[in-house]
Amino acid sequence: MTGCAVPGPGNRDDGFTLIELIVSLAILGLLLASLPGAFRLGQRAWETTARIDRSEDRMAARSFLEQRLAEALPVSIPDPTGQRQFAFEGDGRRLRFVAQSATGPAGGGLYSFDLTIEPGTGGDALVLRQVPAVGSAAGQGPGSGDRRVLFDRLTAPTFRYFGAVRDDGDRSWHGEWRSRSLLPELVELSAGPGAGVAAGRTLQPLVVALRLRQAP
Repeated sequence: MTGCAVPGPGNRDDGFTLIELIVSLAILGLLLASLPGAFRLGQRAWETTARIDRSEDRMAARSFLEQRLAEALPVSIPDPTGQRQFAFEGDGRRLRFVAQSATGPAGGGLYSFDLTIEPGTGGDALVLRQVPAVGSAAGQGPGSGDRRVLFDRLTAPTFRYFGAVRDDGDRSWHGEWRSRSLLPELVELSAGPGAGVAAGRTLQPLVVALRLRQAP
């Protein structure tokens, strides 16, 4: 008599049991529930990295400006017409000075630095243009040189100058500097709160002491 085959472990149909299906759905639900948190965590990490990058850019720009401005020289250079003029001149929206720089469009040497406050997206921007102070590229006039934004999204940034315009004058803060022979003792760059705060672009007041006042 032929006996009935007894199903063994290798003979049962492949597939999920009800319990396995329930466990799988539970695990899938947990994974789906955790995805929004993972996306938010990744977004926060990206935003934090971007803020760090912006902060490092601002610190580098601030350090560059402090170093160059501290080394401003009381010298005269040719203007676009060929006449020699005192190299330092400034008001609330613009500052021009001459200083040595180890790097620049023409390598190391003496450069004219032109800082201007210009309208930008979300506020004003502090823009730097740098050209050689001597040689064939010198005396190109305002607006010449490579344009570089040092700070942006600022609210009402302004320059001020402390010192005596004449040797026998009183030392005080000035909204502009027009001396033909003396540098100010201090230069201040400040900006008010507003768009810069909202964008994380606050600028702490920058006060730089100039090392030289007049030519020896």
